[in-house]
Amino acid sequence: MNTSVVYTDNFQDISTEQAFQWEFYCERCGKAYQSTPKSSKVGAVGAKASQGLGGMFGGRLSKVASQGSSMLENTAGAKEKEKAFPAAVYEVQNRFNECPQCAQWVCDDDWNSQLGVCTQCAPMVAQGEGVCPSCNARTEPGAKFCPSCGGKLAGTAKCASCSTESPEGTKFCPECGNALT
Repeated sequence: MNTSVVYTDNFQDISTEQAFQWEFYCERCGKAYQSTPKSSKVGAVGAKASQGLGGMFGGRLSKVASQGSSMLENTAGAKEKEKAFPAAVYEVQNRFNECPQCAQWVCDDDWNSQLGVCTQCAPMVAQGEGVCPSCNARTEPGAKFCPSCGGKLAGTAKCASCSTESPEGTKFCPECGNALT
């Protein structure tokens, strides 16, 4: 299976002879999300052929039919499974979110939808703390440089007239129109 799973490295194949299915785990909390089972056409055909031949001839022919069914599943079934995997990855992806602060993928249970960040970063964002865009280290409110790597952090400009804070690079105060230096 060549499809990569961007939102987790932790997943498990829980397919049966009748259907293909995978379970994807949140790397933060461990919660599992299952894809919808996708019926295996090869498994169904093999099982019917094996039952039919076994019922008609019984005994040794039943064993031969069963072995033939297994070989069919191993070759054609593997190709069918390989095609089903990307659909399962895509189906479950909507249960995961990538945090813009720490760049980790988390499930809906670990996501603060109001702030648009993971629950681990939410307290920092709410308190005005940030995360270094270079190394993802936590930074203090108002810091201009990262304490871990020395990278420049996005700063703010404070209006001398009304004390409104604006993003760095703003030329005029959005509150009173005063020129910012």
